Amino acid sequence: MGRSATPLEWKHILSQDQTSPVELTKRDAAGCFAEHHYTLSEIAAMWSLSHDFVRRLFQKEPGVLIMGREEGNGGRRRYATYRIPASVVERVHRRMSKIR
Repeated sequence: MGRSATPLEWKHILSQDQTSPVELTKRDAAGCFAEHHYTLSEIAAMWSLSHDFVRRLFQKEPGVLIMGREEGNGGRRRYATYRIPASVVERVHRRMSKIR
């Protein structure tokens, strides 16, 4: 079993993905509506990470459903509900575990 990645290594790994977001979106949109969708809290608990880190990790990931306001306006707090398909969780996990 490999060692855990540090947040700096995760940032590096995330920037190494060579698949374009448009390509991922088309491929993932075809069949992901019926699969299990995780909440940020479920993923944070599974991976023993903070809720905020998991939110940042999936914030711009293709295939993630974000409902609500991501950014506050006029002094109102931001509020967004994330639902992450199992295939997207697996894709991010694979990408993060490619530490050499």
